[in-house]
Amino acid sequence: MEMEQDKDEDIAKIKHSMRTSAELTLEPHNTRLRKFMKQLPRLKLKKNVLYRKFFEHNGDYYLQMVVPEHLEQELMCRIHNRLQHAGKQKCNQEFRKRFYFPELYKKWVSI
Repeated sequence: MEMEQDKDEDIAKIKHSMRTSAELTLEPHNTRLRKFMKQLPRLKLKKNVLYRKFFEHNGDYYLQMVVPEHLEQELMCRIHNRLQHAGKQKCNQEFRKRFYFPELYKKWVSI
């Protein structure tokens, strides 16, 4: 997943910034990068793969792998098919256990 994330311009910028402590430059038209930047306190690099911390109500958390934009649709379809075409809410819950990208829930509409 490291190489796939590096192909995604926004994720690559965030990873570079986290590795080098370089300041991220916000591009006014780039709403996706802006949404990632809001998540910065929850983002973590582990073996050069970007994850997001998802916190449970009890304070525990688990790591969600950040999905490059070019793989979003493919991963959603795989989860949807693996769950035998379950509904939007069930698929979203299963996906969120392992993966993250901005506006995840909204994108399930297209499945």
